Amino acid sequence: MKKFKKSLIWLYMLTKKHLYRLSFPLLLVIIIISGPILNSAFSSENGLVNVAIYPGKDELSIQACNSLISEESVIKYTIADTKSEARKLVERGKCDVAWIVKDDFSKRLESIAREDKVVSLIDVYQKENSVALELARGKLYGKTFSYLTYEMYKDYVLTEIAENGNISEERIKETYDNTAHEGAVIQIKNEDSDEALNVLGANYLLSPIRGFLSILVLLCGLSAGLYFVGEKRKGLYSHIREDKHYVPSFISCFGAIILSGIAALCSLAFSDLFTDVLIEISAMLLFCICSGLFCAFLCTVIRNVSLFGALIVPVVIITLIMCPIFFNVDFFVWLKYILPNYYYLMSIYHPIYLLYMVFFCVAWYILIRISSHIVCRRKA
Repeated sequence: MKKFKKSLIWLYMLTKKHLYRLSFPLLLVIIIISGPILNSAFSSENGLVNVAIYPGKDELSIQACNSLISEESVIKYTIADTKSEARKLVERGKCDVAWIVKDDFSKRLESIAREDKVVSLIDVYQKENSVALELARGKLYGKTFSYLTYEMYKDYVLTEIAENGNISEERIKETYDNTAHEGAVIQIKNEDSDEALNVLGANYLLSPIRGFLSILVLLCGLSAGLYFVGEKRKGLYSHIREDKHYVPSFISCFGAIILSGIAALCSLAFSDLFTDVLIEISAMLLFCICSGLFCAFLCTVIRNVSLFGALIVPVVIITLIMCPIFFNVDFFVWLKYILPNYYYLMSIYHPIYLLYMVFFCVAWYILIRISSHIVCRRKA
């Protein structure tokens, strides 16, 4: 019990010490405001692709454009009143591409269906091509194709099935709607759930924010570790046994990390990424412990301030590359399993990684004890 109280006193003192450094409170403020700022910048009002649409003068084309715009998507649409306005939006850089629908959209559909003519339905105006624009055009093709198939179906019914065309268009439309496939052709589900994920409504621009915040939390721990190594070189912890220096190093790093972790939770709470409260708090707490042990291990094996400072940037870059923040990589996979950020990011959607983080803490604690004894023997 006395050791626990002593540890709490150490935690209070070393954490309070971080707050007296101007850079640390500033970093906490950055963590808190970065989530809402990025959330606002990457909100649904801003798309992965910005498209200017001129719907034309045809009633069917206007209906098709309205249907396209009403769907949940990472594409942002801007309605242009004229063809020239749609082109100017691209020329001025306000939109990435302009889709200009022909004014006689319905007649052109009928000529394709009945006369098998090759005619254009929509003009695409853009400065350059990209993967995102190609994917956006795929959505345009899909929406246009649904109207084309109906015209082809109607023409087939009127010419091949109905006698003397004696069938109403309302009945043709009703039959077509009843037999048409509704819903997604492909459904994406988690392995532990039968409910399909709404991938169309998800804003993938927001996904890296959590990873970005986790890197800032780790950076706070690394910065605290740098200060600890410098203080240790000055003899501030000389009254503690050499093989027990991992205790104040962990407490110092953990104090900085837990404050930044709380700031990260506040930042997530003001964004659209906060999930289940229990999972969020549990994952962040375990992540803070894992990161504290990770930084304490570096403090144990690296005793040169310049070397420790030079190591911070490579650690951050490796974390940025190896953890699922922007993309997943399939090389040097073993590096993922020594980084606390990987387990944290995975645990939000796969709770089993909470257990893995417990194993992570135990493994790093053992490594710290072993490395501490080895360093002390070499120094002796």
